[in-house]
Amino acid sequence: MQPNRDEFLAQRTKELRQEIERIQQVAQELLTAQESHDALADQADAVQTSADTGNPMILGVLNAANAPTTLSSTASSALNVATTAPSAWAVTGQGPGAGVAGFATAPGAFAGVYAVSTYGAGCWSFSNQGSGVHAYSANGTGVTAQGVNGPGLLATSQNGTAILASTSSNSGAGVVADNASGSESGFAVIALGQSGVGLYASGTRASIQLRPTATNGPPASGFHETGEIMLDAQVDLYLCKASGTPGTWSRIG
Repeated sequence: MQPNRDEFLAQRTKELRQEIERIQQVAQELLTAQESHDALADQADAVQTSADTGNPMILGVLNAANAPTTLSSTASSALNVATTAPSAWAVTGQGPGAGVAGFATAPGAFAGVYAVSTYGAGCWSFSNQGSGVHAYSANGTGVTAQGVNGPGLLATSQNGTAILASTSSNSGAGVVADNASGSESGFAVIALGQSGVGLYASGTRASIQLRPTATNGPPASGFHETGEIMLDAQVDLYLCKASGTPGTWSRIG
């Protein structure tokens, strides 16, 4: 059982590294595309424009106006934009504020901005100096991520922290991880330190807290692996020193 789990973790680590390399490659492609987009925008400044508010839009040139353009439709979509050019963007947005902004105003609305992709990323966000994605919710969830056969959320960083979680709540937690599979072999958190430390914990009140079980003594049933630790109902700490059913346990202290 132990080798199988180690092989699973090794394979999962390999897959995550491959995914990170793919994301870094796509990020470089996005940077190149952004540079190309900026160059085209500079060229467009010198192109003929439809300058007056109220004039029809002209395709293929820069259209300028001092008032917003609004599309209103009773259909499922007010605007559908498509491109067949390889690695092209169907819609781009540029501005001193938000490049693209979406607002869902109806009660129970799904999303202000909805992005779907068949093969690639549904939504890619890139920033040179600010946040690639900034999400805010007053009463709901700021970011909801869901994956069917892959990670629900994959974060990478070349020189900083991949995920930084913080809360100002007196009773909340910076991070809550839950494995709802019901499997005894599941993990809520896997920390891989590679050549460094797998998990670092610190706190003024305590560095780590273990919840006692409802029974006295070490586990008497079920499969357990070397390295597992548990705190029983008498607040005695036990370490599994050999894998098995129920394994070989020693009291610490």
